Amino acid sequence: MSDQILSIILLVIASFFGVIFSIPEIIRVVLGKKIFDAPGGRKIHKKVTPSMGGIGVFLVLYY
Repeated sequence: MSDQILSIILLVIASFFGVIFSIPEIIRVVLGKKIFDAPGGRKIHKKVTPSMGGIGVFLVLYY
């Protein structure tokens, strides 16, 4: 296996674990500061939903 393929595989694994560990922390902060999307109106979810999980994905993929 070439070094380039190995590097890509390691990058994907590191990104996966970075997202897995950052999302729960972001959810904890969002719920603690009450920055969430509440149900009602045209919303389809039934309970409060943290809406900033994309921040963790962006930060992991950006670095």
